[in-house]
Amino acid sequence: MITEKQKEAVMELCRYVENFCKENGLSAFMSVAASEEHPDGLEQIAGSIITGKTEHIVGSISGVVKADKNIYMLLSVGLMQAYTRKADINTIPSGENLNMN
Repeated sequence: MITEKQKEAVMELCRYVENFCKENGLSAFMSVAASEEHPDGLEQIAGSIITGKTEHIVGSISGVVKADKNIYMLLSVGLMQAYTRKADINTIPSGENLNMN
């Protein structure tokens, strides 16, 4: 079971990154999750930060995908699972203003 400490750590990291980016004029897209595997699937609490200029974020995603094919695979699989609403992933709402499925 995902602990309260893990839930708070996800939220704290998201707040920290968002504030750091705002203070330093950075554009960022970040995803973070605390996960635990169970026989019937994966339990997660997930958070994300999108801050700054959209065109800068899209450009940076394009750049890292070109540089590292593993990122391409991770993004492709993640988008497909989100689209098909894969049944064995259970994302726990955190109650904070985090972008989650």
